[in-house]
Amino acid sequence: MRKAIYLLATLPVLFSCVTSTTQKDKIALKPSQEVKKAQNFLYYYMVYLQEKNKGNLTKAYENLIKAVELSNYKEEFLLEAAKFSASLKKLDDAERFARKVLKVDPKNSQALKILGEISILKGNRKEAKKFLKEALEFSKDKDVYLMLSNLYI
Repeated sequence: MRKAIYLLATLPVLFSCVTSTTQKDKIALKPSQEVKKAQNFLYYYMVYLQEKNKGNLTKAYENLIKAVELSNYKEEFLLEAAKFSASLKKLDDAERFARKVLKVDPKNSQALKILGEISILKGNRKEAKKFLKEALEFSKDKDVYLMLSNLYI
């Protein structure tokens, strides 16, 4: 008899816990949160990282471009876009992003290195030497030394 009373007393508590957790899961974003999400460059950057990890490179690229645009072309995102574009063999886009970095920071050795690599891939050895020598002025990178030495061989 005590077990039956105990069971009847605890059933409403158990069911209220189950329904409250399912209601929390079903809560939708408020319109103001959706607007913030759409305008937030970090959201698109996180989606880029997720899609890149999944192997959806086209979707990853699209989200990275949105993140770059919404971030007002921050240097870090431009560099990431340049590197990722180059890895996708979109050399013109990679060059465009790297040049935007140099407009903000003319001494950015990573952007100069990327431009040097792109110039090598495009077959423009003189321009590649120029960019790689300039990159060495600002950062003593072993990879840059190696690429530059290969151009002189």
